[in-house]
Amino acid sequence: MAKRKTTKRAESPSKRTTRSKPEPQEEKSASPETHEEVDPSEPTETVEEQKENVEPEQKKPEPKPDLKPTAALFTPSKRLFDTPDRSTLLSPTRTRPEFKLPSEATISQLFQRKDLKALTNILNDLTSSKPERMFQDYKKLSERKQQASETLISNLTKENQKLRTGLKSAQTDKTSTKEIEQLKRQVDALKKENARLVAEHESQSAKRGPAQRESKMEEAVAELDLVGTKLEIMELLTGLSCLEYTEDSENMIFKMKQAGETCTLIYQLLISKLGAGEIVYIPILEHGDGEPDLDSADWAENLDKLGKVLPEYLLDNLTFPSSTLYNFYNKLGRSLNKKVE
Repeated sequence: MAKRKTTKRAESPSKRTTRSKPEPQEEKSASPETHEEVDPSEPTETVEEQKENVEPEQKKPEPKPDLKPTAALFTPSKRLFDTPDRSTLLSPTRTRPEFKLPSEATISQLFQRKDLKALTNILNDLTSSKPERMFQDYKKLSERKQQASETLISNLTKENQKLRTGLKSAQTDKTSTKEIEQLKRQVDALKKENARLVAEHESQSAKRGPAQRESKMEEAVAELDLVGTKLEIMELLTGLSCLEYTEDSENMIFKMKQAGETCTLIYQLLISKLGAGEIVYIPILEHGDGEPDLDSADWAENLDKLGKVLPEYLLDNLTFPSSTLYNFYNKLGRSLNKKVE
């Protein structure tokens, strides 16, 4: 029988399998090639298929330099912030050495040596140092311009305020001068008018003389008579009259006489000048303080009747609000008009 030469390819993610039978372990370790009998009825593979199935020779990998990708190659921003000897945008106060562009020969040598670390550092310097330096220069220039602008604005504001103050003071002085002159003219006119009125009054008083003064006295007497008449008619209607009026620093004192059908009561009403809104009632039950002209027997009889008709609280001092004065008068009038058996 014809034998077909088959090879077993190395294991890989895209492994291609053949229809070879499993071989013993000894033969596999001795040689990668195995032979098996093939049925002549089966179709044979072409040369190209056989070449495809031939396992490639295992080549020893060449030793590669231990290249570790720098942090800047993948995350340049992290390198900028993590490297302690490199200034960053977040720490503008730190100073860094001046960067110098390497020569073409140096760059060629680095490419030939495949020095990725040095090339990456040069690339990072080119991409970070110059923009950062330009940013710092622009920032300083902007700060200087802003400071100069603020100083200029402050000076202009102060100067403007001084000019405004001076203008206001000048306007005020001008207005004050005009007002003073106008007031002086008004004072002079008023003085002249006052002198004219005084002279006119004196001339009229001299013409009228004693006759005018006598006429005024008569008018005052007539007015007093009219007031007396009014008081008399009020006494006839109400039975209440004011015997005396005095005042001190705190109160106005009215001595009142209220007569009824049964008896007569003499009392004082004290009204405060301080506006407290209260009235003090003081009944006069002593003969000497009441009506001295009335004899003792009549006074005693009147006092006895008062004790019978008046409530006990009206026989002693009493303080009440001024708003209840009318009620007090009515209560007192009803009591004095009671009949005594």
